[in-house]
Amino acid sequence: MADALQARIDTFKPVEITMPWRKPDGPKVSARLPFTNTAGGLVWRSNCNVHV
Repeated sequence: MADALQARIDTFKPVEITMPWRKPDGPKVSARLPFTNTAGGLVWRSNCNVHV
């Protein structure tokens, strides 16, 4: 699994996004996402089974 993830990261560079942490007005935190939605944003776990 680690090799497959590394191959994906080498091919499709992670996208950095910044969003509030823990609550809508929480402190802004940046993260590099190896998987994104079609708009380049984060993938919501609740939508994963619907669209994948």
